[in-house]
Amino acid sequence: MTKVSGEPLNEAQQQVIEKLAAKIVKWRATIPAIFTLESMKPLSFVGSQFLIAIGPFAQILFNPDEYDQFALAMENRDNVEYFLRRIESLDAKALDEERAMRKRAKELRKARREERRQRKLAAKGESTTGPAAKNE
Repeated sequence: MTKVSGEPLNEAQQQVIEKLAAKIVKWRATIPAIFTLESMKPLSFVGSQFLIAIGPFAQILFNPDEYDQFALAMENRDNVEYFLRRIESLDAKALDEERAMRKRAKELRKARREERRQRKLAAKGESTTGPAAKNE
């Protein structure tokens, strides 16, 4: 399970990193993940060896093939940087989508408020020009 340093990610490793980055963003754990990965980047090889060492236990919880691919990918510091960039990219996209959704919700609330205000004014206008108002 050794990998030559500087070797590019293979397709399986890219898929695993993409999947894990998406889960991190979905769980809203972007900041802790980035903090952890940035602080561990200088020890990426040692960390990947630790992942390999605990592999038999971790593979009980995770897909064994994906786990092995991730552990191999984390040997190279460039791959850790790629993982960080993917997390940041997906987080920025999710943040933009959330902002757009909030803006749409705000516009809907504003339109509903205006609609209620118009109905209230129309109802008020009817009550002042209704049959009771004519008798006065």
